[in-house]
Amino acid sequence: FRRVLFRSTGGVGQPGTGQAQNFNYNPDVNAIDTINGETSLFQAVRNNDLSSIYTMLSKKADINKRNNKGETPLLVSTQLNHPEISRALINLKADVNAIDNRRGSALVYSCKAGDTKTAQLLLANGANAKQGNPLDFAVNINRDDENKVALINDLLKGGCVPNFEHMKKVVALDDFPTFTTLKIQPGLQNIQPNQYTELMNQAMINKNIDIVSECILKGADSNKGMLFAAKENNKPLMLTCLEKGANPNPAVDFCIRNNDMDFFTICLSDKYKGSRDNALKQCVKAQNIAFIDRKSTRLNSSHQIIAYAVFCL
Repeated sequence: FRRVLFRSTGGVGQPGTGQAQNFNYNPDVNAIDTINGETSLFQAVRNNDLSSIYTMLSKKADINKRNNKGETPLLVSTQLNHPEISRALINLKADVNAIDNRRGSALVYSCKAGDTKTAQLLLANGANAKQGNPLDFAVNINRDDENKVALINDLLKGGCVPNFEHMKKVVALDDFPTFTTLKIQPGLQNIQPNQYTELMNQAMINKNIDIVSECILKGADSNKGMLFAAKENNKPLMLTCLEKGANPNPAVDFCIRNNDMDFFTICLSDKYKGSRDNALKQCVKAQNIAFIDRKSTRLNSSHQIIAYAVFCL
């Protein structure tokens, strides 16, 4: 049969031109092209011609026919990122676990294309999440895709195992929701503190406070985190660093610069053991007499008299 399809600019698949497209198909829906081993159904998939696909399948076209590359129509559709075609084929019971000669699956190709809805539909219809580790590609999906985290969770439930490389990709994308989803997985329990420091370094470039904080809680260099927190004037992050044993002096300096007496007292408490000599030195440097007077009743510093003298000059 022969179909004439008019594509509009809002049509399925690639943007249309508004011009008529003539698609000629062999009326024998299961006749095989001797060049690439494809039937008319493959051609309709490549043409993004959904109505012809329904017609061919009603005429008993083989939905799971393979071409010379071992691809089925569904595999071709997911590679071309034709979501509507792919979902129609899945709903019409195409083999969701077919693998081509390159060992690629429809689930892998959907994740690679960033088509989260098709990937979820594949999983809901029995796709094997362990085949080809689609998580390698799912972590690269745009963080703004509202279905990304749900897809990641579905892949994890299906047996995908996250690793440090996945975490690096997620942090590079500044994707905190996916980061929190992955970090609790058993496969990531063996990540070392120096690796979390590497992740934290990237998060600091992105200025993602949430990821920096999580990395510190997981063992990243808290002193490095403290310097970043003080630079960003972020007290909650400074407290996190203090709890993990960071040198409190950058926080003390922050308090003096910002006249934050309450946090100043916390930093110099017995719990966090901020350097009182450093505190007095910074008070004098900042000519902050209020802080000096406050600490003169509490500090027992060998430099206190000298500091007052210098300040009063």
